[in-house]
Formats: sequence, C-alpha cells, structure tokens
Amino acid sequence: MRFLVIGCGSIGAWRAKILADWGHSVAVYDTVAAKSDALKLHRVDNWAETAAVSDGMFVCTPPKYHLSYCLACAGSGVPFFVEKPLSTGLTDLHVDALTQLIETMQERGAWGMMGQSYRHLPSLQKFGKQFSHQDILAAEIWQGQNLADWRPDADYKLSYSASIEQGGV
Repeated sequence: MRFLVIGCGSIGAWRAKILADWGHSVAVYDTVAAKSDALKLHRVDNWAETAAVSDGMFVCTPPKYHLSYCLACAGSGVPFFVEKPLSTGLTDLHVDALTQLIETMQERGAWGMMGQSYRHLPSLQKFGKQFSHQDILAAEIWQGQNLADWRPDADYKLSYSASIEQGGV
C-alpha cells in the first residue's frame, strides 16, 4: 500500500518508519525539508498531489494544523489518521470547519480516525480486566484529565504542545 505521512516530527517519523518496515511505500512531507530528508524515505514537496494517489494518510503535524489537513484529506477521498487533538481548544474548533469535514467525508465516502492511546493508564488497564472474560462488541469511554496528574515530573509549560505559536492547548 502507499501511504503519505504529513509531518515528520517524532510521531510522524515513528509512524513512517513502522510503515516502511512493514513493506509499504511511504512518502513523507514536512514544511521543514530537513525533517523529511532525515527519514531517508521518499520526500515530496507537493503533499496534495501525493495524497491523490495514496491509499491512506497520516496527519502528524502540530495540532493547530490538524483540522485543515483533515479537510484536505477528506476532500481527496483518501482515508486518514490524525494524531490527537483535532483542535487546540474550544475557541478555535471552528464548528463550520468541523461540519464541513463531516459533510466532505460523507460526500466523498472518506473515513478518518483520531489516535489517542491510554493503554498504559493503570485505571483503564484495571477497567479492561473487569471485562476480559466477556465478548464486548463496542464501547465508548469519555474521559478528561490533566496530563500533570499522571506524569508529574514533566513540565508541559515548556513543551512545544503548550506553545500558542506551535498550536498547543
């Protein structure tokens, strides 16, 4: 399969390397060419052209760009995976853009997925063990938590994700 990874920071690089290791054709794009060059994969300068011939895309950019890339991915009709969050906060969620994303996905028959992994969170591991002996067809869990509660040694005020310039929350 052919994949396009948009954004070559730590998560994008990790995803691109895994896809390549699995034998997939991987194209990478980043606004900073040195980041995509460092991966030693097929770097593209025009991600939109590459998207049109891809089997799937991974959006791994800073959060402030997620929604706009997702809109473009949906418009191409290609399935996409976006790193969380879809927005940097409620004030910039742009309900019109979110509505447009949903409508575009429905019109084009595209599907998308947002990644959020809590597999190492002790409370959810304990919760999951309660149901390990049952056949579960579907589950939906809504949760919110301050990152500092479960990673007290990390100073998130200093990370790129806290920076307004980088689109942090």
